[in-house]
Amino acid sequence: MADEIELKLDLTADAADALEAAALLPGDPGIATQRSIYFDTPYRRLSKGGLSLRIRHSDGTRIQTVKADGASAAGLFMRSEWECPVDSDTPVLDDATPIRALLGDATDTIAPAFEVRIERRTWIISEGDATIELALDRGEAVAGERSAPICEIELELKQGGRAPTMVKAEPVTLGAGMTAAEAFRHIVQSCLRQFRPNEALLLGGREGGALHQARVALRRLRSAFSIFKPVIGGKDHLALRGDLRWLASELADAR
Repeated sequence: MADEIELKLDLTADAADALEAAALLPGDPGIATQRSIYFDTPYRRLSKGGLSLRIRHSDGTRIQTVKADGASAAGLFMRSEWECPVDSDTPVLDDATPIRALLGDATDTIAPAFEVRIERRTWIISEGDATIELALDRGEAVAGERSAPICEIELELKQGGRAPTMVKAEPVTLGAGMTAAEAFRHIVQSCLRQFRPNEALLLGGREGGALHQARVALRRLRSAFSIFKPVIGGKDHLALRGDLRWLASELADAR
């Protein structure tokens, strides 16, 4: 058994295309095609009991995974996971996982519920002492004659500390040959790298230092929008500046 910490985000196909086109991700991605069969009882007792069971086909192998729901906040999950290789699409239902303890005799009623077929693109991101795998999934979920599109990002902590602390602003290095747009992008990325970890701490509970640093990150970001206003194209930036102003006000009230 292992514990995993991951963040899952749904996004539109256009947003996924924009993410790849924005040159924010390091290097070329690893690309794999995956087919996952998810199992449950006729009355969804696994799902209702906080467990999921799947067998995933990828790169010529089958891996069975059982996951148990754990603590979550704003899409961030910490949960237990059991994995093992299997030879067929029939699950191995032994006492190594909590399934038999949950279902008892109803374990024998487990059957395929739906399939997920995706193309997965993965990048490895290093941030401080942490190593994070970012996976961009595009595909569909299929159940009988019904199907639904899937487009999501999953960030999984592969290595590093699990008790984040507040993050302060980092120096921003701008090259002499940068265009104004490139400089703006670097500054915005720096602001977001400061804001997001502090946001996660705030969502998990009051933390005075994180609140202060989140407010600092927003001030920096709003200043960047003001300074680079002449070169920011499109009409969406006006709405975004309004959202930033509202968020800064909310954090000021929380101080």
